[in-house]
Amino acid sequence: MDLGERLDLEMMPVMPTVTALPPAPATSAIPLTALPPIVPPPAQVEAERRRFEIDSMVASNPEKAADYLRGLMDDRQPV
Repeated sequence: MDLGERLDLEMMPVMPTVTALPPAPATSAIPLTALPPIVPPPAQVEAERRRFEIDSMVASNPEKAADYLRGLMDDRQPV
């Protein structure tokens, strides 16, 4: 049974030949220099130290810590 769908190979376009890409050029690692350490400003160090002291005080004596924090808030209130 012929459906008239004959594939004529002579009419198909000829594909160009495929060539491989040239190899990639040789690479090397880029030397990295160490960055200088980041030194926090003294005000930030002081604030972190006080925060750590308050956290320690809260863990050991919550009532004393509460009184201390109330005192800090009172000191900051305008007169």
